[in-house]
Amino acid sequence: MTSNTTYLTDYLRMLAYQIAPIILFIVGFILSLVKWSRCRSASLFCLLGCVIGIVAGIAMPGVYVLVSYMVRNGTDTNMSTSTLYSIANIVWNVLHLATLSLFMVAIFLGRSPKTVSPQ
Repeated sequence: MTSNTTYLTDYLRMLAYQIAPIILFIVGFILSLVKWSRCRSASLFCLLGCVIGIVAGIAMPGVYVLVSYMVRNGTDTNMSTSTLYSIANIVWNVLHLATLSLFMVAIFLGRSPKTVSPQ
């Protein structure tokens, strides 16, 4: 039982580092819903970015704890510990890149070019 408690404690400790970004994504999610009628396409991309950010922020600490569990218990994975952590980091970075990319699309979507009047 103490082993399960240790893994839960590890997960909560790692999740604590994600609280600020998760709160930021929740605020972005709410603002996207509030501004939906004003600019639907930008709100949609922002909403998708926030959902990916929230899911990744909650899931990735669990993935790291799962890898830690597999390493501690000697689960036969035919992969080294560094390979497992590298794969987890690649997944984390891809999700982070997707989130930021969706935000960049939302920022520049629907903007009309600025016209300069002759002087």
